[in-house]
Amino acid sequence: MRKRFSLLFIVTLLAGCGVDWLPAAGTALTLTSLAVTPATPSIVVTATQQFTATGTYSDNSTKDLTSTVTWTSSVPTVATITTTGALATAIAAGTTKITATSGTLIASTVLTVTSTASQMVSTFAGTSGVKNLLNGTGIAARFNTPSGVTSDGTYLYVADSGNHAIRRIEISTGIVTTVTTASAAGTPVPLSTPAGITTDKTNLYVTDAGNNSILKIAIPTGSSTAGVATTIASLSEFKAPEGIVVIGTDLYVADTGNNTILKVDISTGTVTILAGSDTAGSTDANGILAKFNGPTGITTDGTNLYVVDQGNSTIRKIAIPTGTATTATVTTIAGSAAAGSIGSTDATGTEARFSGPTGIAINAAHTNLYVTDTKNLTIRQIAISSGAVTTIAGTPGGKQLSVASGIVSDGTDLFVTDSGEQTILKLVLAN
Repeated sequence: MRKRFSLLFIVTLLAGCGVDWLPAAGTALTLTSLAVTPATPSIVVTATQQFTATGTYSDNSTKDLTSTVTWTSSVPTVATITTTGALATAIAAGTTKITATSGTLIASTVLTVTSTASQMVSTFAGTSGVKNLLNGTGIAARFNTPSGVTSDGTYLYVADSGNHAIRRIEISTGIVTTVTTASAAGTPVPLSTPAGITTDKTNLYVTDAGNNSILKIAIPTGSSTAGVATTIASLSEFKAPEGIVVIGTDLYVADTGNNTILKVDISTGTVTILAGSDTAGSTDANGILAKFNGPTGITTDGTNLYVVDQGNSTIRKIAIPTGTATTATVTTIAGSAAAGSIGSTDATGTEARFSGPTGIAINAAHTNLYVTDTKNLTIRQIAISSGAVTTIAGTPGGKQLSVASGIVSDGTDLFVTDSGEQTILKLVLAN
């Protein structure tokens, strides 16, 4: 009786250590590896996904361990999973790592969650492949290499780079007009390759890349298309500035050729370097110790700046100094600058991949960023809280988008400048 009890105790102890006892063979089998299936599944919001864990033992036999391992989801705001049942439930669009753990053995896979609603892209203004400077309604209008775009909620304003002009599009009707720029005295203020544009709903602020200057243009009122223009800052040290965003009395500019992010005081024109230096790189650090490589698009939630670091194919975050703080902290929130990291992978944070992204926008709720992933011919969404990156329009190498550059949200939908097709696209965010 004592011998049988001792044998039962040993079997129980071995089982608790992940070892199977096979009396017929007279040997103890050790669990050597775990595998999770299905591999990289994709489901829509509210759907469920059953996972399975298979164990392999020292004699190469296998066993279903789904109910005995411990299951976790790295981003439960994207999908949850039952600890022992391995049933995942999709919560929101994004990606999450599903992991099975048994003792020291771990196996995982990536679950992608997509929106239940499809996104529809349509041509809002301009004619595909036709360059010109022509006012009109919708597809009857013509553009020449449109780049930056902004919105005051009623109109879109487009930096029509090839036409050296600012175009205005009424969102409700699609009517396109050209904003004329002159000084208060009526002297014309010519533009030279305007690239970025933003608004505080009273004025437009434009990076005039050809003139290496920053302009302020009073938004025309009523039926007028004339905007009084003044030069806020004009520096020989600027080098092809592109993205621009306004916060209160300051502008923040992506000085692309100098690999820096600048701060410009609107009232005085004083320019200071917020982050980066003229040496290209991908360093996360404070202020001028940080490194960028050709930053282009820029947007803000009022507290942070979000920058498209085009040469690194990454998205960077800059914490704007407040109070007595003087140094801006730069971090990478999506994509990787490591060698061989260019791609089109939907994943979370630095596991995601981009290819030459250009423009960036933020939604009204400040929960999502939208990026024109230019070389991938796609539009990507980044959930700010989790860093989850998903593709919401276009396909890598597809034909729906050509050279998507600027992007903006009017509070409801997205508008994208396709500088390759000379059009303005509308992306309906049904979710």
